[in-house]
Amino acid sequence: MGASEVWEYSELLEIYPELRMDTTMVFVDFLATGENTNSYLEILEHYPDRIHFGSDFPNIPYALSHPICNLLNTSLSEEIKRKIFLENSAKLFGISI
Repeated sequence: MGASEVWEYSELLEIYPELRMDTTMVFVDFLATGENTNSYLEILEHYPDRIHFGSDFPNIPYALSHPICNLLNTSLSEEIKRKIFLENSAKLFGISI
């Protein structure tokens, strides 16, 4: 989703209908951009089928649980969370769940 350039990258979703993005470095406070990450929920709600959970694990400067817990503790519906954490990637790779 663009780490510290989330809004700029999210505009690409409108231009390229097959584009997918992941959440790496977005729902963490590592970059300390000062922006409230809850404002990014609007993007996830608008494109729930095109966002995947991403971690860049093990090459991250924080615990893997940090972005997982932060995303799970948002106001997103359970359906959208399930898509982001599981269904979207399964569909992309042709894995039946």
